[in-house]
Amino acid sequence: MKNVKLIATLMASLFSFVVLFTACEKDDVTSATVPDPTTLIPATVDDTKMAEDNMAAEVSYSGVFQEVNENAETTDSYRIACPSLSIVATDSTIAVNRYPKTLTVDYGATGCNDKQGKLIGVFSGRFRDSLTTVDVTFDQYVHNGYKVEASKYRITNLGKVSGKHSYRLEVENGVITKGTDTSKWATDRVYTWEEGRDTPLSRLDDVFLVTGNANGTDRTGFTYTTVVDSALRISNACKWVESGQLTVTPTGELARTVNFGNTGCDNKATLIIAGQSVEVTMP
Repeated sequence: MKNVKLIATLMASLFSFVVLFTACEKDDVTSATVPDPTTLIPATVDDTKMAEDNMAAEVSYSGVFQEVNENAETTDSYRIACPSLSIVATDSTIAVNRYPKTLTVDYGATGCNDKQGKLIGVFSGRFRDSLTTVDVTFDQYVHNGYKVEASKYRITNLGKVSGKHSYRLEVENGVITKGTDTSKWATDRVYTWEEGRDTPLSRLDDVFLVTGNANGTDRTGFTYTTVVDSALRISNACKWVESGQLTVTPTGELARTVNFGNTGCDNKATLIIAGQSVEVTMP
């Protein structure tokens, strides 16, 4: 993400507003009614880092969901390049075509497609069948330079919700690490299958709309919550969030809005705080 000096910009804008407001209403407004910009946008919150860490989590954990969806019923025979795949019965004593099954998506140590390491998913049934669960574990898995971990990553097929096939995603104790920086993230969300379900041999046309909540701790130790205001559009053909909007609220502070626009597949989003906006870049 671009290293924007958002706090300084907002502080300057708010200070200018206070000066102008006080000058225009000097006779009618006491100093006690004028907002203190330092209480509105505290310097302890680094919005660039917080937004960067949350977006890294959004992209990384949604990417795992996309990997599971894309590879749930394929094998190496369908592959011409990295990653390598294997799908085997979890219990070697049962027939190979029976569940539970274990899917291993292996990008290797050197990696490909901005990924390294392995994703290992245990399926209780077919991914498309109602009530199927998929429990994913991470083996040195790295996405776009971020090491991704979680004590729990579970996808549950909810069947049809409001007439559309949907999945629940639960992430607990998620940890994202890049270099010496570590952030934490957890979520409970619903992925609604919006497009592409009727073309199982073509995964690139799959589109999901994502709703729900999340919470996290950025690399500086500041905690926050997020709420999806307008469903996030996740496409297998794009590695970023294509559209939608969410609200990020640092503990005890003003809410920030992250808008992913509606221009299709790009890595741009807009961060809005107290009426001020800045373009940010998704990792």
